[in-house]
Amino acid sequence: MGSESSSLRRRRIASFTPALFAVILLSLLIIGRYTENGLMELTPVTYEEKSLPNIKSSTPSVTRSPHRKLLNHQEVKEKEKEKEKKEVVEPNRIWSEKCSKSDIVISQGATEALPNGIPTYTVEIMNVCISGCDISAIHLTCGWFSSARLVNPRVFKRLRFDDCLVNEGKPLVNGRTLSFQVFRVTVVFRSSAGIRYVRPYYFEFISHAKNRWAGKTIVDLFADEFKGGLEIIMYVSAVKAGRIQVDGKIVPVSYVVQPSQKISHFLHRHEPPVMARDVKILRTEPDVVTVCKPASVPVHPCGQYRKNTVVGILQAEHDLAPIFPIHRLDRLVSGLLILARSASKADSFRQQIESGEVKKQYVARVTGVFPEDEQVANAKVNYNAREGKSTVEVENGPNGKSPSKGKDACTKFTRISTNGTQSIVLCEPITGRTHQIRVHLQFLGHPIANDMLYLSECITHRSVEGLSADRAAAKSTVPIKPSHSEVHVPHSTDEPDEDFNIDPMCTNCPNLAPKGYDGDEEGLWLHCIRYSGPGWTYECPYPEWASLS
Repeated sequence: MGSESSSLRRRRIASFTPALFAVILLSLLIIGRYTENGLMELTPVTYEEKSLPNIKSSTPSVTRSPHRKLLNHQEVKEKEKEKEKKEVVEPNRIWSEKCSKSDIVISQGATEALPNGIPTYTVEIMNVCISGCDISAIHLTCGWFSSARLVNPRVFKRLRFDDCLVNEGKPLVNGRTLSFQVFRVTVVFRSSAGIRYVRPYYFEFISHAKNRWAGKTIVDLFADEFKGGLEIIMYVSAVKAGRIQVDGKIVPVSYVVQPSQKISHFLHRHEPPVMARDVKILRTEPDVVTVCKPASVPVHPCGQYRKNTVVGILQAEHDLAPIFPIHRLDRLVSGLLILARSASKADSFRQQIESGEVKKQYVARVTGVFPEDEQVANAKVNYNAREGKSTVEVENGPNGKSPSKGKDACTKFTRISTNGTQSIVLCEPITGRTHQIRVHLQFLGHPIANDMLYLSECITHRSVEGLSADRAAAKSTVPIKPSHSEVHVPHSTDEPDEDFNIDPMCTNCPNLAPKGYDGDEEGLWLHCIRYSGPGWTYECPYPEWASLS
């Protein structure tokens, strides 16, 4: 029995020996990961980073980013716990965990042109707030017509800086392609004969394919949908040269467009000129800026205008950005313009305007002797966007009524002075319809004296003869004939402009102004002088033409 039991024990031990050796070996492997000071740091996981394109840059220089190792989330938590235990602060940490715009290093400059001739401007951004911590490093590259990829978006959700708006102000997402809008870098103004020009620049027009565009070739799409007076061969050349792209890629002329695709058209843009008058800053406050807008200059980018605007000029010449206009002024109207310095302040102003708490005052120079007592034009205004003109609805139907297409509009007028031929009138619009003051003055028989759109000799003549203003306006069918001389706008300069490169594919080059521009830049005799609301008033000086002496 004794020999049997010892033999059984030996067999059992022998059967457990391989498992025991395995346990010991595993323990040794685990123990091998330890040191006297505890658990060693795990080797950081390396994420392969694509190198930046090899581009030659001019002053200021654009540097390449070094390879970086990014730690995963678990490793970061372990490192933070270790630091809390040892109470050790990283030597390169500048301040706390939060960063500000001032902790961003930006290298930017003009870079080598693309193969298709389009120049580029590159911006590199590096976050140095925590220079010793790789995981918080941000590095972007942007160009006029290219995109960049975000390496790591841990610190900043939104970032604005001088020449680019990152991701159109939307939250940054890791791995997504970012879009950039370059604004200030190409603004070069020139003045000639009292006219302000913008040096022609490259611009990317973006559209997203509609369902009805699906199935068309890229060339047919532009020939059918974007009728800009160009021959089809121009679109073929643009596609081949990469001036027309789909989803950021160059495509063949036979490419068939699919719904929702991004269609980009890169053009050498020539903006119409404006009168060379300064945008005078009247008042600067922490959240509001008021300016005196010159006539002929649009308030914000619209139509063919982008940089030759009040917003563009203030950004380029006074470094005011972002700014938000809180009310409208027609392009040919001058005077007070209020701009908020934040979106929230702009919304506050707009709410006051919409609720009727804001009083607006303009001054106009009109034809004839305006009545001495206060006049109120309470007539609906209908704006025709195709014609760019408003009309007043009058009661001329069988029951004294006409079909209602216009919107309610009311304007008060008070004569300030007269010389027997023309009058200076204070205008107070109660509502805010397009061209309301102009069309209401026409309705009363006293249009603005240099308003070629609404100045009709027959209305003034009939009102003088005793015909009521509303009947005169209703029966008038005589077309308006301009009587003033047009301002001559030169289409080329005598002296060469080193900043102006001729684009062989541009139909407007070598002209500064776009071809076909009529050169009519005379401002209206209509000027905004005052806006006032609950607890605030902003004013603008009267214009020179407001004096009849």
